[in-house]
Amino acid sequence: MLATVRRCYGFSDDGILQRIAERGLDCYPMSVSRVFGKNLPVMGGGYFRIYPYWLSRWLARDLNPNTSIFYMHPYELDTHEHHEVGQHVNIPLKMAVHQFARRSSIPGKLNKLLQDYPFSSFRDHYYAATPTVANAPQ
Repeated sequence: MLATVRRCYGFSDDGILQRIAERGLDCYPMSVSRVFGKNLPVMGGGYFRIYPYWLSRWLARDLNPNTSIFYMHPYELDTHEHHEVGQHVNIPLKMAVHQFARRSSIPGKLNKLLQDYPFSSFRDHYYAATPTVANAPQ
């Protein structure tokens, strides 16, 4: 797992952010923490689900609160999906662990996170200075 993490998180200076922007897409890299010279994902998705809360909080200790990103998929809150769907379609064990492990921990950790850190939305924080188009739906 760590070999995959090492290759996937953080951006090198190879111009990928510029190429993404040139295509008209916004890119907000996932928050990472540098541990032993490697970027480890923090505050998002499966990592937030699998890490114990104390580890997420420790990894987040050096994050900039103005630019850090927490993200999660809405399905991460569905603690019944595996029992209702996953078991009936014979999802391979590796995928089941990847998708369903520790989902029941999310509500408690999410409540702690919301108490421990201030939050805003992308709309309110990153796009606040972006001019709106006249007559565009709000």
